[in-house]
Amino acid sequence: MHLGKILVPLALLLAACAPAILPTARTVEPAQRVGLFEGQLKVQLHTGRSAQALPALWNQAELRVESGALKAVQSSGVLASNTSTIQHVFFLPPGPATVSASLWESGELVATGSATTSVVPGMNALGIMMQTAIGTITTLAGQMASGSNDGFGGAASFNSPKGLALDASGSLYVADSGNHRIRRVAPSGEVTTLAGWGPGFFDGSGWVATASGSAMFNDPTGLVVDPLNQVLYVADTGNHLIRRIFLGADPATNSFVTSVAGVVGSAALLDGTGNGARFNLPLGLALVPASASLYVADSGNHCIRKIDLNTYAVTTYAGDGSGAFGFVDGPSNTARFNSPGAVAVDDWGNVYVADSGNHRIRKISTSGVVSTLAGTGTQAFTDGSAAVAQFGYPSGLWWHADAASGSLVIADTLNHRIRQIDLAREATDSAYVTTMVGMTNGFADGTETTARFYSPHGVIFEGLHKIFVADTVNQRIRLGIGPGAGATVQSIRVGE
Repeated sequence: MHLGKILVPLALLLAACAPAILPTARTVEPAQRVGLFEGQLKVQLHTGRSAQALPALWNQAELRVESGALKAVQSSGVLASNTSTIQHVFFLPPGPATVSASLWESGELVATGSATTSVVPGMNALGIMMQTAIGTITTLAGQMASGSNDGFGGAASFNSPKGLALDASGSLYVADSGNHRIRRVAPSGEVTTLAGWGPGFFDGSGWVATASGSAMFNDPTGLVVDPLNQVLYVADTGNHLIRRIFLGADPATNSFVTSVAGVVGSAALLDGTGNGARFNLPLGLALVPASASLYVADSGNHCIRKIDLNTYAVTTYAGDGSGAFGFVDGPSNTARFNSPGAVAVDDWGNVYVADSGNHRIRKISTSGVVSTLAGTGTQAFTDGSAAVAQFGYPSGLWWHADAASGSLVIADTLNHRIRQIDLAREATDSAYVTTMVGMTNGFADGTETTARFYSPHGVIFEGLHKIFVADTVNQRIRLGIGPGAGATVQSIRVGE
C-alpha cells in the first residue's frame, strides 16, 4: 500500500476529532491584550515657570520611567520648550512605576525629582510639580566692614544694602542705601557703581570715575527692572520720590537718571500725575510689565500706591487714605496697614504686601479685597498654619512660581530668616509657613540648616535654583544655589 494514501485519511480523522475554534477568537485577543497587559501613562511635568520670570526658568526637560516589569529604563529624551508644562506618554506594563524628572537651564542641571505611581490597564495620568530647594548659601559680594569699594566678590563693600532687582542678562542691581548709590553686580561677581554719590537729590548722569556724574539719591530702598523698556525703577526713600535709570543709555548723559513721580523733600499723601503726586518714605516696588503698572509700598503713608507708567498718574490702590497706621482687613478703600515695606504681584494680578509694622503678610485680591495670609500681629517667630505663624518686621517679598499656585518668599528681617508661604497649601496646613534658610542672627555661609543672616531685606529668585539675599547688617549680598531637590505628585487619575 502506498504511504501517501494512508496519511491523508489520518489527517482528516484528526481534524474531525479536534475542538472547533471560534472564528472571533483571533479578533478579540489583541483587544484583550491591550486592556489587560498594557497601560498608557500620560505624564505632565509642571515646571513652575512664571510669565514674569527673568530670565526663562528652564529650557530643557527629560522624563524617565523605571519599573520592575521593564527590562530597561524608558526615557522621553531631552525635550526643549518654553512653556510651563511639558507632557509625554509612556506605554507600560501594569504595576509600580517611578517617574523621574530633570530640568536644565542653558546646559546646567537646575532641578531633579521623582514621583511613584501604580499603572493599571487602560489610561493613567500623573502630574509632577517641581519644588524649589536651596542647597548652599555663599557670599556673592561684600565684606563685614561697611564701605563703597567697587571690585570682585569680597573685595567690594556695601553700606546697608536693601533692595534687589535682576535683569535679563543676569546682572543684579543693589540699592546700597547707606551709600546712597545704586550698584550693579555682574554675573562674574564684579561690583560697580551704576549711579549716585549722595546723599542728596539730583537728576542727571550716573556715577563715572571722573566724579562728573551728577545723580544723587537719599537712602534708596526698592528696585525693580522693566524688561520691556530696559528701565530700572528706584524707590528713593529719603527723597520721597520714584526715580528711573535708563539701563540702555550712556551713564554720562543728563537723561540717565530722571524722576517719575513725587516731589523731593515733600512727604505727603496726594494722588496726582508726576510731580503732582506725593509720597512719604516709599520702600518696596513691584512691576506688571504687561499693564505698565508699578506698585509702591508707601511706608510713611501706610498704604499701597499704583503708578500708571503710560501717564505717570498715581492713585491709592489700597489703604483708607487717612495716612494713619492700623490694621483693618476688608475693601481696599477701608483697609489699613502699618509701615508696609514690600510688595509683590503674582501672574493673576493679586498684590501681596509685607505689612512690616503689623508683622503680617497681606493680600489684595484683583477684586479689591484686603485679607491676611499669615501673621498674628505679634513680633515673634513661629512656623505653621496661617493662624499660628508669626513674623518679625518682614521687609522683603518675592512671588515665586515654584508650584501651580506659586509661593511667597519672605525676608523676615528681625527673625533673620528667609521664610516661605506655600500658596498651594490650605491656610490650616501646618506646613503653610516654613523656614527656607536661616536661624538666629549672625553670619555663616553653609547649608539650609547652618547658614546665618543678620536683618535681611531684599530677596529675589533667578530661575528655579538661585536666590539672592541682601544681608543688610552683614553688608553682603548672599547667594543660595541648588539644584532644587524633590518633586511631589500633584494628581493621579487611573482607569480613564
